[in-house]
Amino acid sequence: MKPPKVLSYFATAVAVVLTSVLVVGGAIEQPAKALAACIPNRTATSAGITYVEFTTVTAGCTWAVPSGVTSLAEVLIVAGGGGGGGNGYWAGGGGAGEVIHLSSVLVGSTIDITIGAGGAAGSGCTTGGLGGASVFANPSDLTSTAFGGGGGGPDHQGTGGNCSTLVPGATGGSGGGMGQTINGLTVNSTSASTALTSTPPGHGKSGGTYVFSGSGGYRGGTGGGGAGAQGGSLNVTANSLAPGGAGGNGTNLFHTLFNENRLAVSSPTLNSTLGVFVSADQKYYVAGGGSGSQSVVTGGFAAGGYGGGGTGNNNAGKSNTTYASCTAGLPKTGGGGGGRCAGGSGFILI
Repeated sequence: MKPPKVLSYFATAVAVVLTSVLVVGGAIEQPAKALAACIPNRTATSAGITYVEFTTVTAGCTWAVPSGVTSLAEVLIVAGGGGGGGNGYWAGGGGAGEVIHLSSVLVGSTIDITIGAGGAAGSGCTTGGLGGASVFANPSDLTSTAFGGGGGGPDHQGTGGNCSTLVPGATGGSGGGMGQTINGLTVNSTSASTALTSTPPGHGKSGGTYVFSGSGGYRGGTGGGGAGAQGGSLNVTANSLAPGGAGGNGTNLFHTLFNENRLAVSSPTLNSTLGVFVSADQKYYVAGGGSGSQSVVTGGFAAGGYGGGGTGNNNAGKSNTTYASCTAGLPKTGGGGGGRCAGGSGFILI
């Protein structure tokens, strides 16, 4: 017999606060402060199957598993996306947050939950902020941590000053893209994904490869990796207006789960917004990478990856003409930020 999809029923979480103290070596030592109770953002049921969403960014809270529930059919953990690089017009896109899927999870009375924030946009000669990790800490089994997306690299010849040291996109759940390199420096760089080192291994891809040789620079950045595809790469010698790398697409492997969750009924009525629907293949995606910045007057724009990836800014540079501003990774998708913009937050769906 196929196990219940998720939960058979739901109970309100209750926080337990310890009030006793310990005396160690004559000194009074306070016990560790209990985590606050997790409050689900949505609980919905369909055909006896219950779905629970946690989308509020938190550094840690405790969810009281409903009485009588000993296993969960599915758990989807999505980390925050990395922020795009900064320091000028042509920075790398942020990598998407890692996606981890658990099935047939044995549980006890409580689960500790962390929801990762999106990484901040970069500034100066550093990468954009690393996306926050999302964590499902299960005392009855393993703790599963989805790593945040890597931040995009800066524009090394940016308006904030030239960078003397090469700063590629950061490693993360999906790797961040790289921005315009140091003047005249030959480069071949790719930022890696850490998804395969998770327990269990998750979904994430590397940032776009940046290959440059010649004098001057290239007015564009590579794309951040998505959960389903590497970020868009650049192999160039031009010193002119140019497109950036697209964000890597996220994953659509969990389309059915998102679709069923959206069809389930909540009380009070609250529609789910998890998953980004893509009309091209009629499926829901999450964790798309952010595209790199670019300098293209018309056409050829590098798009954010399917699943919430942001788009890098588009600026001519010397004339300081902005054709399009950057966009952030979408909240509650784990999407990476476009070059110069922040990443999107993660979530956990049970």
